[in-house]
Amino acid sequence: MADARDGPNSYAATDGVLMAHIAPLLPQEARTTGLAVVQTAQSLARAAGALAFGTVAAFGGLTTAFAAFGCACLAAIAAARLIHRPGNDT
Repeated sequence: MADARDGPNSYAATDGVLMAHIAPLLPQEARTTGLAVVQTAQSLARAAGALAFGTVAAFGGLTTAFAAFGCACLAAIAAARLIHRPGNDT
């Protein structure tokens, strides 16, 4: 995970990796629009996550918020491992 010691370009690298992964999957004539849609969806998801975390923290406290989002993160990792199994290049 990027932190302040990684310098000012470390955050942009995460977005660049996503764009590099998605770009070949999009048709060339719609690539710019497709990348804009992906970036917009990513930004909206980040905003929704921040809003959800803030809401849980406000009503349930920080301990509840960190526990809930920690469990959600573990569930997302488990789902990703089920979806992308080694040897499955799709």
